[in-house]
Formats: sequence, C-alpha cells, structure tokens
Amino acid sequence: MSRKEVKPNIFEVFVFPLKDIVFYPKTSIPLNIFEAKYIRMVKDAMKEGAPIALCQSPRRKTGETRFMKTIAGMGEPQILQENEDGSMVIILKGIAKVALLEVVSERPFIRCRAFEIPEQAEVSPENIFRLHRFRIYFKNWADAHLEDAFERSQFLKSLEDDQQLIESLATFFVDNPGDRQNLLEEDDINLRIEALSELIREEPRQSTLQISKS
Repeated sequence: MSRKEVKPNIFEVFVFPLKDIVFYPKTSIPLNIFEAKYIRMVKDAMKEGAPIALCQSPRRKTGETRFMKTIAGMGEPQILQENEDGSMVIILKGIAKVALLEVVSERPFIRCRAFEIPEQAEVSPENIFRLHRFRIYFKNWADAHLEDAFERSQFLKSLEDDQQLIESLATFFVDNPGDRQNLLEEDDINLRIEALSELIREEPRQSTLQISKS
C-alpha cells in the first residue's frame, strides 16, 4: 500500500540566524540578546505567540543568502533577565524541527513561512544497547562535572526521553557544526544513533557549550 501524502501545515516563524549554532527541538538554549532588532524579535514573539527558528548564518555576508541552512530548530522564548540597557538573557525552549520556505519580510527582522518536519522516534531493537551506552556516557560526564547532586539528578532525569538524549549528546559533545547540522537534518532516530556512535569515541569531557550572543 502506498504511503498517503499529507499536505504540510504552513505557518510563519521569526528567523534568528547565528553562526555555527545548531538548535535541536528537544533541547533548550540560552541566548544573550543585545541587538535592537533581536530584542524586538523576542518581545514580538512573546506578544504574538510566534515561534523563533534558530538557524545557521553564512560565515561571511555575500548578499546572496540570508541564512546558510533551511532546516532549523524552532522554539519558544522565555526571558530570564532584562538589563537597564535593554539587553536580555533568554532561553529558547525547543518545540519542533522546521523547513524554512520563502521569506515574508526582512525588516526589522526576518520572517519566513515554514512547515514542521515529522520525525521517526521509535528506536529499533539493535540500537537499544547503543542508547544504554549513551546514558552511561552522559552519567559519567555528569558525575565528573556537575558537583551539585540535585542539579546532576535533574539533568540526568531530563535525558530519559530517547530523542532528548540523542539531541543533548549532539549539542554537548559534537564539535563540528556541519556534523551537528547533519544530525538535525536526519529524520530517523536510528540513523542519528548510528551516526553519533561514530562521532563520539573519546571519553566524556567537559562540554564547551556557552551562551550564544546575538
């Protein structure tokens, strides 16, 4: 029987391009916002209930492309801190993976049409053991680098979801932005698991994840 094609639901997203940043829909990322247009983006997104898609920007401005990749993570912003100069620290909580379509407007920031990309999240039996090894990997890292017992237990509890475990591993331990983007663009969790098994071979180390700046 042929697979029934479902017409995607098209909606509008605000687009936040950042160099070398790959955002996964089951994770959250802190951002330091200080440019006026992105401060407005966050406030407008919260006011309108609009999602923000975080995607890789070109390494240099060519005038030809506004963002480097059209597959991106989409999330909802929450303000953690507002400063007197208007800058703010936010956390973007992931909700879905999207494909960015045509640009609707560019001022004061980019708005695009987009649609959500469904993912295959059922782990095959042959990958159950790999997931078990990944959880041990993360536990060893947490034991070595998170001194607070409550913080450590909450962190590990958040990784009980298989997809969140895979995406957190990719965020924390895959250094190359191209590899992280390839993992994001893969829609089958089993192929992600197999790719991560090849990418993560060294012992657990301290993550270099930092707050990104606009």
